[in-house]
Amino acid sequence: MQRITRHTTTTALAAVLLLATGCSSDGDGDKKATATVTSVPLPASPGPVNTGPDTAPLETAVRAYTARMFAGDGPGAYEILSTRCQGKTTTTEYGAIVAQAKKVYGALTVKSIKVDEITGDRARVTYSVGVPTLDRTAQTWTREAGTWRWDGC
Repeated sequence: MQRITRHTTTTALAAVLLLATGCSSDGDGDKKATATVTSVPLPASPGPVNTGPDTAPLETAVRAYTARMFAGDGPGAYEILSTRCQGKTTTTEYGAIVAQAKKVYGALTVKSIKVDEITGDRARVTYSVGVPTLDRTAQTWTREAGTWRWDGC
């Protein structure tokens, strides 16, 4: 039994080696078998991997809104508000809020930012200005006519 198993294993191994090296024989015992090497082209590069929506425009809007808010730029911050939020306050009222923010906190900018979620034209963003009471978690933003707007009113 052991002899049959050894013979079967040896035969199978020889067959695998012949197939793997691509040996060919024309039946002439005097010729040596030669291995053929076939060049196989590599598949084309799949290109860039889609990792989800482009968050750069949203992050730019968050940074612009925050910088304008704490620089005392009422009209500039107001123009980044969503239509819904603009409907809840006037430019003058919002300008007073922005002026107070600058007076109390000074010029703050975004220190860290993370886009939590983008679903269509809605997004949630967590960002920090270095003042815990002013940091925002899952702040609502909306895209109107292709532009991201603060929608946290």
